[in-house]
Amino acid sequence: MQGADFKAEKFPFKTTNAELRTAITNIITPQSTPIAARIAALSETGKALYKKGLEAHEIMQKMVASTGWEQREKAADHSSYTMKGEGGFMCVKSVAIIPATPMEVLGYLFMEKYKCDYDLNYLSGKDIEVFPANLRLSHWIFKGKMFVSNRDFSVVQYTIYNADGSINLAAVSVEDPRIPAGKDAVRGRVMVRVANSPGVDRRLPH
Repeated sequence: MQGADFKAEKFPFKTTNAELRTAITNIITPQSTPIAARIAALSETGKALYKKGLEAHEIMQKMVASTGWEQREKAADHSSYTMKGEGGFMCVKSVAIIPATPMEVLGYLFMEKYKCDYDLNYLSGKDIEVFPANLRLSHWIFKGKMFVSNRDFSVVQYTIYNADGSINLAAVSVEDPRIPAGKDAVRGRVMVRVANSPGVDRRLPH
């Protein structure tokens, strides 16, 4: 499950925001090389992270196909669902209509300066390494609540561009010596974090 080779016409973007256009261009540039060739050229570290990314996407597929989701909230612009996962973990899903193309959504998600806007618990983060095979090794720090310490996460993010124009992004915790546990935060674990953007052609507000 490595996704289809990138076809630019399947992933349009119409935004006039210069920063967002630059972020999207940086995502698209490596796509001229077939995905299989980019995966084959990965270092041993990259291949190990790629394997983790694939595992996260396999979990995502099972979650998406599950009929066990129970609706918890329904509003005009979004709905929320929960489901008990393996090991007793509670899974949470939100479905929303976003006025942007899938590529615009992905570019926005990868822009560090805006992450605090859509995730109020997010403190800071950075990409440790960006691989040409749609992989990112990242370090995230989130706020603690009340008497709970801040949490930091070492994650690999893997993106799949589907032939129908949709984009899947999955993240899962990994261990990497470049991301030691911080002194001011407790190391947390991401079981799987997913963003799935169906092919809807709408404009991002500016």
